[in-house]
Amino acid sequence: MHVDTTVAPQDLSLHGEIGVLAYDPIDDRIQCHYCGGWYQKLETRHLGLHGLTVPLYKEQYGLNVTLPLEIPRITQRRREKNAEHEGWRNLVADYRFAPGAPRTPRETRAQFRREYYAPDEQRRRAREWSDEEMLAYLRTLQAQYGGELRQEYLVRDRPRGRGRGVLPSRNAIIERFGSWRRVCELLGQPYRMGRPTSSGAWSNARYAYRTLPAAYQAALRSTPTVEGVHRVRVAPHVVPGVVRDPVLVTDGVTYRVYEDVEGGAVLSVPEPVPEIWRVPRGTMKE
Repeated sequence: MHVDTTVAPQDLSLHGEIGVLAYDPIDDRIQCHYCGGWYQKLETRHLGLHGLTVPLYKEQYGLNVTLPLEIPRITQRRREKNAEHEGWRNLVADYRFAPGAPRTPRETRAQFRREYYAPDEQRRRAREWSDEEMLAYLRTLQAQYGGELRQEYLVRDRPRGRGRGVLPSRNAIIERFGSWRRVCELLGQPYRMGRPTSSGAWSNARYAYRTLPAAYQAALRSTPTVEGVHRVRVAPHVVPGVVRDPVLVTDGVTYRVYEDVEGGAVLSVPEPVPEIWRVPRGTMKE
């Protein structure tokens, strides 16, 4: 239960009568006890300007806690809308629509909140896993992947569309045991740092650059060959006529592009590197 801990201002002013919310039927306005202004509704934002909240305002000026701080026309309109949409169903925790029954978007959202935000449902979805249950689940995955478990496997095996709490997530496991190193110690497997050498997804060796300036900059960052040149792959059709696995070769002064095939002939003669290519990528202007 939320408790209002706001402290009332010491210099409360009074306009109107204590215990009565003044209403002007001609202008269709209600009066604020603090400032004396006339409004259609006393919103939280307005009361906040006076250092008050809705419960504190009603308490300080002797108003009933169930009294709406709005003109009767708005109150009546809201009641009509609630009756039209059968708003009472939103207050019944176990109310459910029949399968296939027609419903409005408002009713669909209301049922979703009843099903997934009810206290019992939230406790079920967010149930606590014990350390033994987590370790048993991790050992099962470890055996499934050949005796060594990686964090990427935990992300890959998360169930889709089954809700939270069905299986522990990677973050929940690391938070429970403190670190991935500790998880590896409990599973009896080596703790490895960095990128796995056997995974092609971590390597840029097969990446093909789509522009020659980007390929040139990347080539200078690569390890040179025994001939002292740098090589990177280029996307097909970057250079007209070069389609089959194009490769850019440069020594820093000149460059050429050829097809990387067995016995392939060079399709371009060495050309000097344009001056604009020599500017670091981070400082190149669009």
